[in-house]
Amino acid sequence: MQQISYRQDVALWRQRHSETQAAASQWPIVIKGWEKLANDARGFADPTSRLTAILMLADAYREYYETSPDTSLLEKAKRLLLDTALPLSASIGDPHLRTSVDLELGSIYLSLYENNRDSEHAVQADGCFIKTISAISKGARLWDIVHHNRGNLFALRYVVTGNNADFDTALSCYKAALQVREHDPHSVRLCRTLNGLAGLYEQHYRFTGRASDSLEAEEFYERILLVLDQHYPALAATAHSNLGNLLSARYNLTQEQADALAADEHYKSALESVSFLESPDLWATVQSNRGTLWATVYYIYSAVNGEKAFQSALECLNAALDVIQKEAAPHFWATVHQELGQIYVRHFESTGSEDDAKDALTHIRKALRVCRRRDVPTLWATLHQDAGILAALSFRKYGPAVDARRADRHFSLVLASTSLPDSYLVSAGAELMRLRISTANWQGVLEAHSRIGSMIETLTQVQIFLETDEEWLRHAQGVSAMAGYACAHLDRPLDAVRYVEQGLARRIAVAFGTDRVLLETTVKRNHLAQYTALNEAAMLLRDASRTSSGQVSLSLSQTIERRMESRGCRLKFDELVNSIRRIPGCDGLFHGSGIEELAAVVEPREALVYLVTMSPGTIALVVTKSSDEISVKAVPAEALDAKAIDELLTGPEDGESLGGYLAGQLLDNNRDRPPESFLNAVNSSLSLFGTRLIQPILSHLNGHDICRIVLLPGGRAKLLPFHAAYLPENDGHTTLLDKLDVIFAPSARSLIQARPLSAARPDLPKYLGAVSNPAPTHQQLRFANIEVREIAPLFPASECLSGPNAKKAAVLRLMQDCTHLHFACHGVFNLEAPLMSYLALAGEELTLGELARVSPLRAVRLVVLSACRTGISHDRKLPDEPTGIATGFLEAGAPTIVATLWPVDDVPTTFLILDFYRRLFANDANCPPARALREAQCWLRDVNADAMCKELKRLMVKEQDPDTYATLSDTYRYLYGLSPEARPFSHPYFWAPFTLTGA
Repeated sequence: MQQISYRQDVALWRQRHSETQAAASQWPIVIKGWEKLANDARGFADPTSRLTAILMLADAYREYYETSPDTSLLEKAKRLLLDTALPLSASIGDPHLRTSVDLELGSIYLSLYENNRDSEHAVQADGCFIKTISAISKGARLWDIVHHNRGNLFALRYVVTGNNADFDTALSCYKAALQVREHDPHSVRLCRTLNGLAGLYEQHYRFTGRASDSLEAEEFYERILLVLDQHYPALAATAHSNLGNLLSARYNLTQEQADALAADEHYKSALESVSFLESPDLWATVQSNRGTLWATVYYIYSAVNGEKAFQSALECLNAALDVIQKEAAPHFWATVHQELGQIYVRHFESTGSEDDAKDALTHIRKALRVCRRRDVPTLWATLHQDAGILAALSFRKYGPAVDARRADRHFSLVLASTSLPDSYLVSAGAELMRLRISTANWQGVLEAHSRIGSMIETLTQVQIFLETDEEWLRHAQGVSAMAGYACAHLDRPLDAVRYVEQGLARRIAVAFGTDRVLLETTVKRNHLAQYTALNEAAMLLRDASRTSSGQVSLSLSQTIERRMESRGCRLKFDELVNSIRRIPGCDGLFHGSGIEELAAVVEPREALVYLVTMSPGTIALVVTKSSDEISVKAVPAEALDAKAIDELLTGPEDGESLGGYLAGQLLDNNRDRPPESFLNAVNSSLSLFGTRLIQPILSHLNGHDICRIVLLPGGRAKLLPFHAAYLPENDGHTTLLDKLDVIFAPSARSLIQARPLSAARPDLPKYLGAVSNPAPTHQQLRFANIEVREIAPLFPASECLSGPNAKKAAVLRLMQDCTHLHFACHGVFNLEAPLMSYLALAGEELTLGELARVSPLRAVRLVVLSACRTGISHDRKLPDEPTGIATGFLEAGAPTIVATLWPVDDVPTTFLILDFYRRLFANDANCPPARALREAQCWLRDVNADAMCKELKRLMVKEQDPDTYATLSDTYRYLYGLSPEARPFSHPYFWAPFTLTGA
């Protein structure tokens, strides 16, 4: 009778459970029923029935916990299983019952780990799951359940640690469960495993950025929808929401609007599947995620349909707040308020509206009322960061000192925390430095830098082992330049140069993998054990950092514990780096350029000039050398501030479209003439640079007997033709090129590498490798073949790849053999993804990313990029990172590169290039390339129409191609119609885009 009564009670409570599980208010009644059943089971004669009742109660505690944040329920379940179920199963001696107890206990430990991220609970859960697996055969009952649960465990560990071993274990477990569950193609269990696999690949995608991971996750989510859409609308809504999250994450990386629109469609499908009355938590989560998506769209494209995205984000986030109960989900409630506060801050940045500022502050304060640093340190830090940014913006727009003090206080609170991950501290420190720059608190700038400088160094070193750029890169932009700017104001010019150079060199090393190449070609090949140990140490350091980052929610004590782990990993990493530096050829690993190296690279009669632009103005750090000692002078140009640079580049702040200098740099290559706004911007910028910046530098250099100047601009200033600046003399007709040879360099470290190569290669027999008008490709360059035909006789040996022969493989081979590389083809700069900038070959592209991975160019002395926009550097995401194609060739081993800043006209380009080569090899003399280019630019600027007509006649006599001859003839007729003394190419548009980078 007892056995029959037990079964009836179980059936009754199962029915009651299924009817009431969605209503949290009914759970206490359900639990009391299970507790009564377990208590009654003590009198059962059958120990198996007693054990089953205990397992049912433990499972009920765990399921009740899923609707309630009360961890005491999990502790009750754990104690029940440890104290009662395990001894009872041992006395019964049935291995199947023991596996059920182990599985349930493992699930309890998994729930505890989900709650507190205590690694000990993860170890205990895995121990229980392994015992279960070892006791059952493949395909047996519970096989799929235990592998699925173990997959959940390691998937969560992977989220916490980022450790690839956890990813591999989770993947293996899910696939084992899938082998069983695929036999029932319509089961909810199958969908749960598919969801686990999708979520695992999605997290891997967030860590790696690999498109293949994103596609794997998307495929699994789509399979779920095929099963669920018609039968389980609530579960289908979750799948749509997850797929929306995946596509939203993809949009963050790709910034492709198609991804954003697809994500939004899935969010809308999720909202259509369930109402907030049926599943309020899910409905609110989807609305919140949808609002975050539209906020991201607004942040990226605020100038294009920005207001629509802004309003959509507000609508979704406010809808989520209408449903979220602050008392039931305080941190979720606070997170939505944080999102609202952040988007109002960004809107205030563009509008300056006091209403936006008030709304932002209201939401931030609401969130801070429920967010304690001890409970959610990263959310707490984000809120103070947002409040600091809001106050700093208010100070910059309206000037009240109280806002500056308020911003300083918020950033300092975050920076002083010992419980936050490095990425948060770097972000807060960088914002604090920017604020203190604007308030002229120079010592305060250096104090903030002292807190985050070593963190950035650590993160940079770990970055070389990662596949994608970490978020810290965006936060750290310009930090070293700000420290240098402050040192210059504190009359510490040597320290200023050290900081600025450190930042420039670090960014190039990250962008082009300079240290990665050194490790893989020298250390990995010849010292594999040391390379493996360093790689493992870097991954541990990354994992420790991610564990204490915003990837997951951690308590204060857990975050501090992970931070201590990070410090231990850092010490181990440093030890390994120091041991590798003792390997011959590896002493430069992770090293920037010190003052000693700088003294070695600066040549007599030469000045190195770092240009550092901040909100108060520009400072030129002028480095000269005398008697083997260098001196540095900080030359201020306060009238040339960051705002002035931006307006020259993009036009006025209130302009509705991109204007100014940058508009011309990005114009269509097929246009015959650039817009007037570009021509005017070039003229006005050159006059501005000459008066406010170049002339003060030259005044300082008077008496130094300087013949060459090396310019090292940072940030957006990299986009500007300082070499063509008009000086305030001779009625403004004299330029810097009339005075000095001008070289550009991305960093002094690049010069240190380039100059020995340049000095070592002049004795090699000159061998020209030319690439001319690859086909099929972009619009043909009309005079590319003329360029190659005219310069080839200047070389003892030459090889030209043109038309369909200019394939990537052939070009890469040529690059290894020749001493002079000439590219008469199109170059395309990718503003959003600079490493995807490329030279257009025959149906293929040689990207900047590929260029960084080619074998060192061991023979090349000079590369001429007679193409469009090959010298331009990326200016949006990482302003301190020079990533132009010219820099790519420099890092690949070419010591000297001639490139262009904006789309160039075929006719003047051809004449300039031909004159450059003639001067370079005139009378068999080795004219310095910088001198040859300077003289060619001045010649093109000053040459009259009569001289150009004579040159055209010479070329027409040789030309056999009818189309090219017709173009030459048309140009001749145009120039012949001008006054003989007219200077047809005097405007800087024609001659100023050409720059020389390197030695």
